[in-house]
Amino acid sequence: MEKKIQDDGKSKENDPESKYNWYELHWKQKEELLEWAGNLTNAYRKYYPHLVNRECCLHCGAIPCPYPHDEDKQNRLKDMEFVKDLLNERNKLQKLVSKLKKDMSDFYDKSRAWREEKKELEFNLKELERWKKHHQDEKTRLETEIDKLRGINVQHQRLSYQMRQIEKEKEELKAKITSLEDEKAEIENDFKRCRQIMIRQGDELTELRKEAEVLRETLSTKDEEISNSKREALVNREKAKKAEKQLKDKNTEVLEIKRELESLLKEISEKTQIYSKNIEEKENLLEEFKNIITELTDKITNSDKQIENLQGQVNALEEEIKRLKWRLRNDTKFKQFVQVKRELIDLKSKNEKFLLKSFDSESHFSMLKHENERPSSSPGASRLFVRRSLYNDVQKRQ
Repeated sequence: MEKKIQDDGKSKENDPESKYNWYELHWKQKEELLEWAGNLTNAYRKYYPHLVNRECCLHCGAIPCPYPHDEDKQNRLKDMEFVKDLLNERNKLQKLVSKLKKDMSDFYDKSRAWREEKKELEFNLKELERWKKHHQDEKTRLETEIDKLRGINVQHQRLSYQMRQIEKEKEELKAKITSLEDEKAEIENDFKRCRQIMIRQGDELTELRKEAEVLRETLSTKDEEISNSKREALVNREKAKKAEKQLKDKNTEVLEIKRELESLLKEISEKTQIYSKNIEEKENLLEEFKNIITELTDKITNSDKQIENLQGQVNALEEEIKRLKWRLRNDTKFKQFVQVKRELIDLKSKNEKFLLKSFDSESHFSMLKHENERPSSSPGASRLFVRRSLYNDVQKRQ
């Protein structure tokens, strides 16, 4: 039976497909948990009964095992924890940087909107100043027109006063003319009476002649006075005619002035209504502009406060970034990580050399895989593959 097992083992050893089947048996955990991908004891019992009770390493197959696999596993776990911490810190920093970029973009958008609002406010203020200037010009123009109308009104009052004076003089001249005519009528009546007396009393002719001469003298004086008064009346009539003409001209002028004044007063009333409406509208606009200015000033103050807060946050985040950069530069863990990487690379190279040597020196410990089992790599090679896959994952994440 033993001979048959040995022959089977030799035949399996000579088989080129099963040459490295000993290193394709791999284990999941420790021996006492009995969770092997292949059972080494059964394999030894079947093919190598003389090696059944020997103490060999169940990880690399060496007798005795020169490597502390548990310490190596703990070191690898520590390295993996350190790499995980580094990746978590890197992800946190990336999130912080993205948040900072977003805050900066929001800050730039808000500052741009604030600039646009500031430009709009300046434009509104310029429009307000222009409206104020236009309103002041309209006010001055209306004041000048009102002053002109006041001057025309004063001139009209002066002309009306002159007309009243001329009417008074005319009435006085008329009264004088009537009094002179009454005196003339009285004198003529006296002359008629004297004549009748002269006819009736011829005897008293001499006396009457004397009286007549006296009366003639008085008549001559009276005639002279009457002629003078007539001349004065003619002169006064001419003056009155001239005054009437002047009055007619002045009346026409006054009528024209009245018409002009009425038209001007109508225009002034219309313009005052229009200007009052414009002034009310402009006052409403001024109130609206004042409200807009107050709102914009409140917005500007709020935006300034927000900008100050954002600037403080940005400064704090920049300080945090600088601190984290300085921490990363001066962090000894990163240096330890680099040193561990180098040691891992050295260990990998040594492990590969050792595996090549073990392939040459320990070919008589080759094993066969159980039937229906998939070929796999040796424990050392599997650990090397796991290390390489972990290293590649870390590089990809970075």
